[in-house]
Amino acid sequence: MTGRHRRHRRPAAFALAGALMSAVALGACATDSADSFAEDYTTYLRGRSDVTSFRVHPNNAVLSRGSVDTVVSLRAGLPDEDVARAARELAAHRGGAVIDEHRIRVEFSARDSSGGPVAAEIYLVPGSDNPRLGDPARYLDWVRRTRQFTASNPGVTAVRAWRTAIAAESSRDAYPLAESLDRFIADDSGGIRELSVTGSDCVLQWDAGDTPADLGRYRDLLALLPAGTSPVHCRATSQRPEPAAAVYLTVSRTTPDTVVESIRARAAEIGLPAQIAVAA
Repeated sequence: MTGRHRRHRRPAAFALAGALMSAVALGACATDSADSFAEDYTTYLRGRSDVTSFRVHPNNAVLSRGSVDTVVSLRAGLPDEDVARAARELAAHRGGAVIDEHRIRVEFSARDSSGGPVAAEIYLVPGSDNPRLGDPARYLDWVRRTRQFTASNPGVTAVRAWRTAIAAESSRDAYPLAESLDRFIADDSGGIRELSVTGSDCVLQWDAGDTPADLGRYRDLLALLPAGTSPVHCRATSQRPEPAAAVYLTVSRTTPDTVVESIRARAAEIGLPAQIAVAA
């Protein structure tokens, strides 16, 4: 009986050892895939005359082929067609290794309505079933739409689209740009679900399909600050999991107590959930 028990245990031990060795070997291959792809892609980018700077980061993973994140800055002043062609070529280059996913941020130049420079960015994921990310035929449309958006807004300094989010920045008040960004995404969301605008007065955050109108009430609170005074911090958000629009406002410690109380009273009056704090 004892001998039979030993014979049953030994094959199990060998099987476990074999499985562990296979897992280690597979993990090593996955690590090699991400690193190898990143090295090849780095060499490829160095040879492109339209690329001014780049970062390539391999993400090694156990039991998978890993992924790579790339940020590419294109030469300023390229026309729409050249930006889109570069995006298609960047997405098409595969290198000698196979990975699970390659995420590419393509930075290009744009102009606001006054001709000021804007940092623009589109997001590519070759092979994605989201056409905005994975269909090379759609890249030109998003480059054009992005530049049309910036050219119709004064003070916009940046607009960056990612997998499910888009963020814009402005040297002016946030709300006018938020309205414009909401219309931009309403025309074709491209799978974008979260929107945000960082302005000189506040940060606004909302979900696609909602409206930033309720967020605009933050201006009622800021209007009560002394003339020439800016908040230390302002964020108005209706993004999930917030049940409704809410404002988080921090004012300078030199703000009179009467002003702080008037801001709290105004928030209650208009039914706007707000957390009002005084900076330490």
